[in-house]
Amino acid sequence: MQNATDTTPPSGVVELREDIPLKAGVSSGGSCGTPRLIAGCFAALSAAVTIALLTQIYYGDYQLVPHGSVSSAAEACSSAGTGALKAGGRAMDAAAAAALCLALLAPHRTSIDASGSLLYWEYRNRTARDEGPTLMEWGGPNHGGVPRLLVALAQLHARYGALPWSQVLQPAIDLARGGYSVSRGLAMAASGAGRAGWLVNGVRADPAYADYLETLQRNTSAELTAMWSKDANAVRFSSALANPAGGWRFFVGGVGAASAARAIVAAIETPFDVDEAERRVVAALVNEAYEEKSPAGGVATGLAVVDPVDTYIALVTGLSVPFGSLPPWSVNGTGGEGSAANARDSPAAPIDLTPAILLNENVCGTRYVLGAESTSALVQAAASLATSGGDELGPAIERARVGVLPGGVLALESAAPPSLQPLVGATVNASLPYAAVNVVQQRGDALASHADSRSGGLSSRF
Repeated sequence: MQNATDTTPPSGVVELREDIPLKAGVSSGGSCGTPRLIAGCFAALSAAVTIALLTQIYYGDYQLVPHGSVSSAAEACSSAGTGALKAGGRAMDAAAAAALCLALLAPHRTSIDASGSLLYWEYRNRTARDEGPTLMEWGGPNHGGVPRLLVALAQLHARYGALPWSQVLQPAIDLARGGYSVSRGLAMAASGAGRAGWLVNGVRADPAYADYLETLQRNTSAELTAMWSKDANAVRFSSALANPAGGWRFFVGGVGAASAARAIVAAIETPFDVDEAERRVVAALVNEAYEEKSPAGGVATGLAVVDPVDTYIALVTGLSVPFGSLPPWSVNGTGGEGSAANARDSPAAPIDLTPAILLNENVCGTRYVLGAESTSALVQAAASLATSGGDELGPAIERARVGVLPGGVLALESAAPPSLQPLVGATVNASLPYAAVNVVQQRGDALASHADSRSGGLSSRF
């Protein structure tokens, strides 16, 4: 299968995956911010500036190698996103390409009618950096109209995208026609929903989805937004609130934002080791569950994007039930036997959609962009990242987590660690598949990324 977006890295650009440092010689060590290091960095910076100026005088302007990353629950979708970036696209182009791909490869968690919560931050823009990210949300009961994820992506692409809309749609079209491999999580969800023919590693095509997306290539995203103006009003814009804690500043969106903020503050407001942070964050989640402050359920998938100009997107989309609660749209939008990616959904209660961005306020400027499949998974991963120093993303994200159910019941992925023993009351085994967290880290100009193995995904960087 071949994506329309060229996946061959241009000259001078190396495509990487997961935790391989973007630039050779860049260290992620934990000595960040010491006086000796700052003085050394200042001297090195002065020398580098002098050399750069001399080089420019003699050889003309120099160019920085572009960089970017997409982390999602499917390798093909992460690659669709970085393909958009390599083609000259911006973060919104990458997020839209990856989200439309996930509707195909993870239809048990999202669809073109999925509800969504998105944090958007042009971090390099000083004004935008001071103001913080913009939160964009959509969803709720479906009263007909147009698939809501498509409405949102078209509107946001018209505002923030750089590539032609038809080019953003093409990777999902190619995968739908050429076929894709069924993941373990998708096969399990299909079996649980009584859907036959979804075998692990089996190859499925979805020509109905390709047909539908091809009808949308006839117009630009701006034209579609104008045509869908009534539905486009359903996208809600607001400023994400900053939450300071323990030298960190973090922004959280979605219905679980307040619960997530309280739990993260409890874990990292006073620096602790990873085990103590885990105990504190789970205790906060248990308290939320007892007080019935926990967000609603549903299923979701999250992705994280950083583009070459340091624009950050954390996007979580989801459904009230796996594969949606209503029959799918057909190509002409009248319903009927469509594809799973075209599934409609009309949630009666809010869905747990909680994207996040975390910043370390010290001189090293470590930032994390996170797309998580649940608030519980998000806050535990955030606490682990904040207290582990972020030197290795993999161990921080792959660390065993617990789900917190109504009444404070703990759903364990594995045996409860010693740090959680004081909290253990009623427990159950967590149900597969476990909620995943996908992350991109930026520290200075160096990028690292990791897609949680719980979802079987793989991040992509260049």
